[in-house]
Amino acid sequence: MSTNIQGERMEDEQHLLSGRSSKGPSASCKLIVALAILIPTALLLAALAAIAVLSVRITHLQATSSSNSQTNVCTSPSCIKLASNVLQFMNTSVDPCQDFYNYSCGGWEAANVIPSGYGSWGLFNELNQRNNIAIKKLLDGMKLSDVDAVKLARKLYESCMDTDGLTAKGAEPIRNLLSLTGGWDLVGVMNSSAPQWSLFSADFRSSKSYGNDGFFSFGISVNDKNSSQYIPVLSQSGLTLPSPDSYTDPSAANVTIPALKQFIVSILSLINNTNGGTGAAAAGSGFEQVADQIIDLETSLAEIFVSNVALRDPQATYNLYNLTELANSTLWTQFNWTQYILESFKAAQLGDIGSDDIVINVRTPSYFKNLSLVYINYNESVLENYFKWHLVLQYIEYLGNQFLSPYYQYTTSVLGSGKTERYLTCVSSLEDIVPMTVSRLYTDYVLAPGTKGNISEMVSQIKTAFQERLSKNTFLDSVTKQRSIWKVGNISQMIAYPDEISDNNYLLNKSASVVQASGQYFMSAVNHVINGNTENLQKLGKPVVKTEWEIAPTVVNAYYEPLYNEFVFLEGILNSPFFDAGWPDYFKYGAFGVVAGHELTHGFDDQGQQYNQDGVLTPWWTNTSVAKFKNKTKCFVEQYSQYSMFGYHINGELTQGENIADNGGVKTAFQAYKNVAGTTTPPSLPSVDLNPDQLFFVAFGQVWCSLFSPQFIASNLKTNPHSPGPYRVIGALSNSEEFSSTFKCADNTRMNPSKKCDLW
Repeated sequence: MSTNIQGERMEDEQHLLSGRSSKGPSASCKLIVALAILIPTALLLAALAAIAVLSVRITHLQATSSSNSQTNVCTSPSCIKLASNVLQFMNTSVDPCQDFYNYSCGGWEAANVIPSGYGSWGLFNELNQRNNIAIKKLLDGMKLSDVDAVKLARKLYESCMDTDGLTAKGAEPIRNLLSLTGGWDLVGVMNSSAPQWSLFSADFRSSKSYGNDGFFSFGISVNDKNSSQYIPVLSQSGLTLPSPDSYTDPSAANVTIPALKQFIVSILSLINNTNGGTGAAAAGSGFEQVADQIIDLETSLAEIFVSNVALRDPQATYNLYNLTELANSTLWTQFNWTQYILESFKAAQLGDIGSDDIVINVRTPSYFKNLSLVYINYNESVLENYFKWHLVLQYIEYLGNQFLSPYYQYTTSVLGSGKTERYLTCVSSLEDIVPMTVSRLYTDYVLAPGTKGNISEMVSQIKTAFQERLSKNTFLDSVTKQRSIWKVGNISQMIAYPDEISDNNYLLNKSASVVQASGQYFMSAVNHVINGNTENLQKLGKPVVKTEWEIAPTVVNAYYEPLYNEFVFLEGILNSPFFDAGWPDYFKYGAFGVVAGHELTHGFDDQGQQYNQDGVLTPWWTNTSVAKFKNKTKCFVEQYSQYSMFGYHINGELTQGENIADNGGVKTAFQAYKNVAGTTTPPSLPSVDLNPDQLFFVAFGQVWCSLFSPQFIASNLKTNPHSPGPYRVIGALSNSEEFSSTFKCADNTRMNPSKKCDLW
């Protein structure tokens, strides 16, 4: 349930300072660390010359003049490079009091385009790409001193990069997988020893262990009301398209449904090897009819899905049933829950567990009630085709070019993003399959020494600043205020990477159970899914491990986990544009400090506020404080719902947690920076006619420099709990008194409206 700063994984272009972490079975939650740059004297002189030219672009606005005499100037290589970037990114012809995003990022937008294969592009992506290039170079070069886990990782990387070899195998890997789960007569994969397919067969349960997400997801997560205990969780699942609206909204479905149909037909044809393996359906194959049936079934599911907004309420998604109650309930009455759950635990080698001892959290009971009515409308043949399709769907990205071509055609039509350079796919796969080995490489050769300590000190300052703001809060009563201050003091943190990555045996044990000795890409992916599901189920009955890293450390992201009252700052994000140890404090706090403040504020957003200092979902505020809090959050919902891009409006309810965190993050980080600065005047940047306070806000604004395609926005706004970058800047700063004072914005200008949303 964790909340991250960006949204989702970078390759899906939907993550960063967000909502919930990946501690649970349905968890889904990257940026970039640059290699150290040594700038010789000639390059320093060239950079200074470039800055001198760029500084001519600065328009001296009386309202924003810094009156900076440039007598105390930072001339280190880090500051010179930073000043150059700041000036290039800005558009100083824009009034910062009218559009601070464009003022901060207009130059960057004019100099950039969205690369092929992407639906959006920004500084997050640039950092992610720099990180991936660094990892690629490390994987490309074999060293005799490499530990065994790194050698395995290299074999896996080489197998992934061998697209000719993957293409030559054709459909063989996926056909073999289908054979292991009972076959699929439709595409000519027979398994005569397997009984006829049904929801009650062992093959159905087996396919779920291979990652089949049809109809529902089932796994182990932390108990929201007892954070020291794991609990089984059931939730809705089983759509191919990214959101229910993709099926039910005619304006979206006119594009998404034809694209999905063509995708299904192409993949079925390739698996069946019809028409020369081109992906074109042979006459009379019946694949188009099958695709129509799968889409019809998924449309029926979409109509009963609980909305993303409703899923944000942790009380509404906490519904306990013991196994007997579940079996006798109205939740998908045709399915044998007892048999499925007990056999799943047995397959995970949990031994005999009495049904009376099992209590399950059903996150979406209304979905399962309605599923009973959907299920009876489809025969066994349609159901089998649907479930087999969802098994195949999990592994298409690990096949050859003939499969990737229709896959990227589909994602381009539906998501606005498609094929990128192969090494990016392979590095991302390694981060999924062997994340700690990749982290070992990155930590040893890329991460700047001392980063952990620097970040830890900044995080400590952020926590102090938030506590100070709480102590001055005017809407919380004294009891709630004190409890909230305690909660901040009780927040734990994990920074950069786990210490275990220095243990060679630990790395080898984590890798050898997944990666085959030959590094076979497809089967390593399969092993990763099976082992992950088995390890997840084996958590039942064990103590909760709160120091588990649920996201690869090299991902460009940060997140807060309310169940643990913990925030995590991954090493992938600990570099420019977020952090450089050589930057002045105002820029470090305007960039990374806001990230830290954002994650801390998640502990007090519409979801995090419901969890106490021990991560327990329980009423711990007084009713009076809760009522005032809810009344204040309405302002953010109304504010952000007014923003739109390409004619698509932001969903203020879906994004309210992230919007609250953005607002609290900026205010907290600004106070932390002022606390650190004290009465001293920090050094300015060369040729940048802005004072330190102004540069704090520029640092925040430039983190979110980004470009979007209409297709990406149309899909993204339906599922992503984060607002697009421009409105993360405009929304948060138009609520900031500190911003409007710093830039001397007149009353009732766009960035200084009379009505401001204020919470933390």
